[in-house]
Amino acid sequence: MSKNHLIIGLGGTGGRIIRAMRKTIYTQLRNDKQKFKDINVDYLYMDSSQEMMNISDPSWNVLGENVQLSEQNKVFLEKGNLKSVLDNLERHQNIAPWIGKQSIWSGILDGMVGDAAAGQKRRMGRFLLATNIQKFNNSLINRVKALNDKGGQDVTFHICTGLAGGTGSGSIIDVICQIRKRYHYINSNIKNRIILYVLLPEEQPLPNWDAGNYHSNGYAALKELNALSVGAYIPCDIETGDLYDIGEKHALKEEVFNGCYLFELTNEFGQSIDIKEELPSIVSDYLFQKIYAQNATGDWGSQLGRIENAEN
Repeated sequence: MSKNHLIIGLGGTGGRIIRAMRKTIYTQLRNDKQKFKDINVDYLYMDSSQEMMNISDPSWNVLGENVQLSEQNKVFLEKGNLKSVLDNLERHQNIAPWIGKQSIWSGILDGMVGDAAAGQKRRMGRFLLATNIQKFNNSLINRVKALNDKGGQDVTFHICTGLAGGTGSGSIIDVICQIRKRYHYINSNIKNRIILYVLLPEEQPLPNWDAGNYHSNGYAALKELNALSVGAYIPCDIETGDLYDIGEKHALKEEVFNGCYLFELTNEFGQSIDIKEELPSIVSDYLFQKIYAQNATGDWGSQLGRIENAEN
């Protein structure tokens, strides 16, 4: 397995998983960094809310230390003026092919005050990523370069998100495609793998969490991920407005992503866990084991890689 790992968190769920991972690494490795000195881990947290991005946020404290990300590891999706874009689509070629007619947005625009936030609308989340796409791609390239500079040219991208909201569910397809557009998997000795860790919408959301699209967002995202994985869906490139294409063949004809873990709040015995603290810790513990423990357990990592690639 790769020695370079970029953990990408999309939306609130992705941010909480990164936060839990940072705490786990600090707790487990602060006195034993030399043991895993050849493993390089970096982070990229993207959200349309700054709730967990504040440097003084106490929720990032562990054992008296603050493990908050630096500014270069964060991408804040600034709100976009949807009405202005719809009124001038000819100036926004990266958005015009997929945003839809202005008439279908009339009800939303009528109730909108000021610029647009993602809320629980998947297409709004995609719109915000499209209006901030250069910021995201610049951060992505910089984080990968930082990992490559430490050694090794391949990177495993771990994308963590929930599928119920607007930011993560709305941006996950394009985040995958923007990564694969730049960092290929096949026809090269460099294997840049993409693994997804996605939270399914819970059956009974917390009060005020379901704004009307909670469960349909999850279904739509899963449908798109499935179609993307089998080559039935080639979306527009939100950077250019064209279909994703590299040279003479579609970039997405290769392994667009290598594996996808689906997780929810209730296990097979009907036991539920807390979505804000327990679930991010469980996912981060699994990531920690994959990235660090497999380095010390020989063949386990290669076996897991074959499973994630669905070789059988």
